[in-house]
Amino acid sequence: MNHQRPTSQSPTAKKAWSDIPRPNPSLFNFDLFPALLDFVHQNSATSSVVLVVGGGRGELARRMVAAGKLAFNFDVDTTLRDPLTPTIWCDMEVGIPYERKDGGPHAVLTPFSLEYTNARISTGKIADVLLPGEHFVWVCHHSDSFIINDFRKARRFAPIASSVFAHAVSTGTDSWLVIAKKSEPSIREIFEFDKFNIPSPLDCPLDSLLSRLPTLLKWANTGMRQANAMLLLATLRLGYERVSGLHQCLFTLSKIAGNFNIDLEISSFLLTQNLRCPADMVDVVDPRLRLQSHLDVRDAVMPLALLASFERV
Repeated sequence: MNHQRPTSQSPTAKKAWSDIPRPNPSLFNFDLFPALLDFVHQNSATSSVVLVVGGGRGELARRMVAAGKLAFNFDVDTTLRDPLTPTIWCDMEVGIPYERKDGGPHAVLTPFSLEYTNARISTGKIADVLLPGEHFVWVCHHSDSFIINDFRKARRFAPIASSVFAHAVSTGTDSWLVIAKKSEPSIREIFEFDKFNIPSPLDCPLDSLLSRLPTLLKWANTGMRQANAMLLLATLRLGYERVSGLHQCLFTLSKIAGNFNIDLEISSFLLTQNLRCPADMVDVVDPRLRLQSHLDVRDAVMPLALLASFERV
């Protein structure tokens, strides 16, 4: 799907980060990929001060502190719940609010965050806070990773979710099952229900659906897009069969549509970028940053991440 390339991440997208559920210390499980952590540690080894920009709740900053660094965590989300380390508000396209006081060598890390922004602008702001010889480490989503593919699916599903919610609000619950059955084939195709042998929430016995509902809600509340899509169908069925829970059903449908609209906003810039090799990263960074080393990280099936270390020249 082609998208017109924006000039930067939109204000709406930046605001949307505060609505993302963060039940775990990090949206990315660093422990599953020790080579990634080794690369980060090796390329910040000579730095006594590390600025983690776009660091979320602060998992990577906490690891830097454990490695003996003075670490500062920056993020555009001003409503982080239970941050793991003190977090400073930062829009990396505007600038990094940091005044250099320590005389030791500095490094900047961006863990799966820079690529949501205009990389040329953001790396320019990063270059501004580094001195010649200091390092910037970009931990970046590979454009063919499952995370980016999930965003592509979410973009296809977002208008379906919004349309379903609008129809549910404007019609009686006696039409909800019809709406569900009309939308299910597209939803199954987008999220590959058949590939993963996921049964239809419209065809199973009601008692079976109700027994599965707590698990489905749990996964949906963590932001799992496939679970949210299944929950939408299940909610339409429950609204049809149990009108007494209409208010809760409408709330659930509204929340699901809202979750996918957040995905739509956040991915608006990300999906315009093609980051599949170190040369792609070099093409979009500030010219004051020179590539020093790189690493490709894969899971069992597909590319996962690109890592690159740049020296400030």
